[in-house]
Parts: sequence; structure tokens; C-alpha cells
Amino acid sequence: MNILAVRSLVCIICLVSAAGAARAQSDQIDQPAPQVGDVPQGPQPEQPQVPRGPQRPQYMDLRYNEDWSQIRNVQGPADFWDPIKFIPFDDGDYLTLGGEVRERFDSWHNANFGYTPATYLNGSLQRYVFNADAHFGEHFRAFVQVESALEYGEKGGPFYSERDIFSFHQAFVDYRSSKDTKNYFLLRVGRQEIALGADHFISTGDYFNARRTFDGVTISVGRGDWNWFAQATKPVEEKPGAFEDAPEPGRTSWGGGGFAPNPLTKKGRTSFFYTALDTKQQLWNRGLGHDMRHTLGLRLEGQPTGWDYTYEALVQLGTFTPVDGQGVPIHAWAFITDDGYTFQKSRHYPRIGLATSFTSGDSGHGALGTFHPLFPDTAYSGKLGLVGPSNGYEVTPTFRFGLTRRIYCLSEWSFFWRENTNDGIYTPALLTTPVDSGIIGFIEKPGNFSKAAYIGNQASIATAITIDRHITYIAAYGYFTPGEFLKETPPAKATGLFMTFVNYAF
Repeated sequence: MNILAVRSLVCIICLVSAAGAARAQSDQIDQPAPQVGDVPQGPQPEQPQVPRGPQRPQYMDLRYNEDWSQIRNVQGPADFWDPIKFIPFDDGDYLTLGGEVRERFDSWHNANFGYTPATYLNGSLQRYVFNADAHFGEHFRAFVQVESALEYGEKGGPFYSERDIFSFHQAFVDYRSSKDTKNYFLLRVGRQEIALGADHFISTGDYFNARRTFDGVTISVGRGDWNWFAQATKPVEEKPGAFEDAPEPGRTSWGGGGFAPNPLTKKGRTSFFYTALDTKQQLWNRGLGHDMRHTLGLRLEGQPTGWDYTYEALVQLGTFTPVDGQGVPIHAWAFITDDGYTFQKSRHYPRIGLATSFTSGDSGHGALGTFHPLFPDTAYSGKLGLVGPSNGYEVTPTFRFGLTRRIYCLSEWSFFWRENTNDGIYTPALLTTPVDSGIIGFIEKPGNFSKAAYIGNQASIATAITIDRHITYIAAYGYFTPGEFLKETPPAKATGLFMTFVNYAF
């Protein structure tokens, strides 16, 4: 089946489902810091008073977190898609349908510092996602989401995470003990998206055309103001063909954590977690080997009046066993901050901020010191994603403001250094994704050809326009200027990226 046929089939299924949903409804008439590629969040102008009663749900990044069970009771004008958001059956069972279409265009100049032969590299990236959420009584649920990620035009492409013609992106079943949000037990089994730590720890990889997902079991427990989470999963390897995705044989992850209110401020929370990651073939500047790593982390975030802050501290222990040598201990660490102040009395709510990240590198002898970022998005280095979150110091002044309540702008200027000049730098796009040989990791620049620490700087600006509840438009440009380390390990051309996309959610 060719690509056009698959796309046509998906669209037909969606339209048929919508029509059937409308008929079923009529028959039973008797319900944060912004980043390039995301809708900016943060302190907003005070909202007008609204009538009491159920409010219209918002479309969420994790679509399974949406609850449309009260859409029929929402006050205000109806939406075109309301008939498929709550399709009731007998005995309180119901079905919700939804989806997302994203059309994106990338234009690279000297991609990856000039590694790519073409001076200009343009590509069209398209993503089509459709989901069905079935609830059976108070305790059971089944969620299915299909995804089609397509790529056209890039010379040498598609690259990893750009094309996945058709796949069951998520397919899981839930058992939930209670609808009470304060006291519950939730067991989830199957293929699922997981997001922890604002894209720093485990992310959906939304920036990439095909989002990241995991196969396994997760457990969530709510007890008052505390929430607990545990998981045992394997990352799913994305393959370009239809229905080819499968769990990676070479990696397994397990762990858990807790979330609680921030004791220092009313607006905020604190969290701690433990994650184990067993990688059979991990490639570092030190060499290739079996990486068994345990990560302990603490995160503190708050938003007192005007100010907002996030602090993360991580320690990694374990053992790295080279294929041709004795095992060595792992001693790695990371410290990440994001502080800002929003002028809430100003018309445009400007925010000035400073984000930093400090991640350890490897000396080349003794314990392995290279920090492993687990499963991040490009949160550490902006959407250019040229410098990975291992062996680096990063300092990023930021400034954002709202032209209107629907239009936000964000500018960043990042500066990068190596933490240890004996270690290389790693690209985030491929750092935690497998190649055909099953080896995980990609050394973007080895560390043994230069003793320079300064990698370079990156300036970027982005605008996000929320047209209505369904449509968001993003336009962004980033430019990376190489520093001494890159110049001493060529190619080292300045790299630029213009990215624009429109996203429609329903």
C-alpha cells in the first residue's frame, strides 16, 4: 500500500467515525516556560469571570489526559467536533474520538555544521494522529492512537524520527480504582507516551516528526496532595515502514518517583525520581560497551508573585563494561536551572529569564563521567538541537512577551562549553536512538582533537499564534555560530534553521 493510499484510508476512517458519532449522539438525546515549537506558557492576563459549571476541556499534549465526559453540560456555543467527543453507550460507557494534523516546513543552511553535502536542505514534514478513547464503567478504559509521520524533499532523508508511514502509536488498557483525583490507583498496560521533567528526563519528543513511545507497564497512585509513579518499559524503535515499530531489544528502563506541593510556595511542586536504564551497546567517547546506569533526581519548581523558578539536580551511578575490557564505575551528574521574572502589571507581560545546564563529561580514565540524559527532547539546546546534553555547560538568557493574548514571542541566546575537554560532544537527535547495528549513541565531535572548551553560541527567535482552540501557528529561526572547539574539529560552518508549521487539533 503506497503512502497516498494510507493517508486516504486514515482520512476516510476519521470521517466515517465522525459521521457515526454524530448519529449516535442524535439517537440518544434524552459533555509553563515556552520553547520553539510549543505554545508559550507562563503568567497570563487575568481571565474574565465565567459562569459556574463544567468548562470546555483543553487539548493537551498527552491526549489521554483529556476528559470529555461533561461536554454536553458545557455552557456557551457548541463546537463542530462536539458530537464525537462524547458518544454514549449503555450502562454509562462512552467513546471519545480526536486527533491532530501538523504540517511543517524546515529550511536548513549548512545543516549539522556542514556535515550534510547540500548547502541548503529543505523538507516538508507532516504528521497525522487519530485517537479513540473508550471508557467502560468507572474502572476500565482502552485508548488507541494511530500515527502517520511523512517526510518529503530532504536530500539524504528521511532521517530518524522523520518518517513512520503508519503505526499503532499508542494502544493501552487502564484499570482505575476511583475517579477521585486525590485518592486513586491506576494501572496502565501497553504502548504509551510518557513525559517527566519538562522534556529533560523522559519526553514525548514532540519536536521530532514521529513522537516517542514506550511498551510496558506504568502505575500511578494518588494519596491526598501526593502522587506516585512507577514504570517498567522498553522504548519503541521507530521504523519508516507501516506497522514495523517494535520494542528495542537492546534497552530496558524501570523506576519511579513522587510528586508533592512545593513547601516553599503555594504555586509550585517538588518531585524526586529514580530511573534505571540498561543499554546493551552504548557508544561514548570512551568506547563501546554495556551501560547499566541508575539515575537519582530531584526537581523543585515554584511561581511566587512575579518570579518563577525551576531547579533540577541529578546523580548517576552504575557500571560501564567495554566490549574489550573490564567494567568501570559510572559517576556522572547534572544541574539545571530556569529562573525568570514576569512584569505582571505591564500590558504585554514581558518575562526576562536565565536558563542554565551543567552536565558532566568524561576524563578518559577511571570512572566514566559522561552524563546520560535518558530520553529528552531538545529542551537543553533549543529546537536547532545541535549540541546534546552531555559534557557541557550552557547559559541561555531569554526574553518573551505577548503582543496580544493570542500572540507570544520568545528570544533566546545560548552559549555552550565542554565540561571536560577530554570528552566529545553528542547530538541530542541521535543520542538515545538506535542505529541498524543496535548501537545506541552518536558522537557528534570526538574530544581528542582539541583542548578548546568553547563550542559556540546559538541565537533564536520564535512566534506562536493561537488562532483559535484548534489552530496554532509557529514560525521560528535559529542560527548557530561555531566556537574554537568546532573550528579545531571541522567541518565547522555556521548553521541556520527556519521552521514554520501549523497544528490543528480536534
